[in-house]
Amino acid sequence: MLHTLNDRSFLDSSTCPGPHDVLVRLLAAGICHTGFGAAADWGAPSLPCVFGREAVGVVEAVGDSVSRIRRGDQVLLNPGSHAAADDAGTARRPTAALVVHERSVTSIARDMAPATLAPFGYSVRVGAGAVLDTLRPGRDDRFAVFGADAVGMAAVMGAKLLGVGTILVVDPLPHRRALALDLGATCVLDPLAADVVAQWRQACPAGVTHALDTTGSAEVVRQALSSLSSHGRLAAPLLGDGEPQLEDNARGAGAVRTGARLIRTQATVPDLDLALARLLDLHDQGLLPVEDIVETYLLDDLDKALAHGADGVSVKPVLVF
Repeated sequence: MLHTLNDRSFLDSSTCPGPHDVLVRLLAAGICHTGFGAAADWGAPSLPCVFGREAVGVVEAVGDSVSRIRRGDQVLLNPGSHAAADDAGTARRPTAALVVHERSVTSIARDMAPATLAPFGYSVRVGAGAVLDTLRPGRDDRFAVFGADAVGMAAVMGAKLLGVGTILVVDPLPHRRALALDLGATCVLDPLAADVVAQWRQACPAGVTHALDTTGSAEVVRQALSSLSSHGRLAAPLLGDGEPQLEDNARGAGAVRTGARLIRTQATVPDLDLALARLLDLHDQGLLPVEDIVETYLLDDLDKALAHGADGVSVKPVLVF
């Protein structure tokens, strides 16, 4: 929980849940760079606030009107979660618990480690979902990922699952490029290399047919647009609404081929339970090895986990409680 812009504490919400609420004792929580951005963008007027999209826990109590969630259920908190944050007594460290609306949790009846399950709340769902549901590249297509964070790695897994022939990953960190190769990338590029343009032309002289940007950076999105072949498609789930003219400006500069377009995909899905069930089934079949991108940290190592998440040392840092 963020109380001020320079102070963090753990939420111990021991109040009884409301009629449509559930009390969840946390087991694991993924650290996502979108949380850092939200905390910075929203600022002090929005505090105190609980940030995070990837939490797993066990239901300790339910409200009188809750019917689909039961005490003892393992649940995944979805991005629509709204935690009850009472200023009185929310900084007690021994227990990490949240009171959330029943619509904000999905019961997961699977034998899966909480730290592995947590990224399915956002990173895996957005990355793999962008490939499997939105872009849908084929075997003869050329797919590029700009940013090998957890979302990008999940996209690589999805592309490998589809049998895409060329899977190109662009990232400045050597260990993330190496991991991308292990997960199915066929080529990796360092965007900071002096000869990156020559490397790109050698790898994909005709451009890529599909691409995913995970950085949310307008400059990287422009580069990704320029990498597309004619009628290529770029998905940018993290691109903010503050760049409405980005695509037009890129076209005006002659950097975009005919018919290439930008898709501003959304993090929400019409049927979250169904989407999660399908992704979890793929994991159970060994097709989405999410545990390969997870690094766990104890609660006492929170600062280390946050630092490793911010600078990319860890692809997907997950706190375990």
